[in-house]
Amino acid sequence: NRSDSGYLAEDRGALEAMRTRHGDCTEFSYLMVALCRANKIPARVVGGYVTQSDAVLAPYSYHNWAEIYINGNWLIADAQKGIWDPMRTDYIVFKYYSSLLNNDVGMNHRFRIDGDVKVLLL
Repeated sequence: NRSDSGYLAEDRGALEAMRTRHGDCTEFSYLMVALCRANKIPARVVGGYVTQSDAVLAPYSYHNWAEIYINGNWLIADAQKGIWDPMRTDYIVFKYYSSLLNNDVGMNHRFRIDGDVKVLLL
C-alpha cells in the first residue's frame, strides 16, 4: 500500500518512495521511471497539470507523472493516482525532466522565486 504525503517541498527520490511507500507525485513518478529503466523499458518523468475541463491553472496544482515508451508510443503512468494510460487530453505537459539545467527553473520541479514576491488576491 502506498501513501500520498501531499506536496513535499524537497525531492526525496525513488529509493525513499520504494522504502517507505510514501511520497508525493514527484517521488512516485521517479520510482515508476526507475523501475521501468531497470527493466530496460524507456521512461521519463513529466510535469504539468491534470484537468478534465477548462480550468485556471495554479502553481500549487502542478503534478508529475511518468511516461513509458511501449510499442512505439509514450503512455502515461500516473503512479500517485494509480492510473494507467488515461485520456491524454486530461494531461497538459509543461516539462520533460532532465538532469540538464536547460530551463528557467533549474532543478526546481515546480517554480523558482528569485528575490521578494508580492502576491495580491483580488
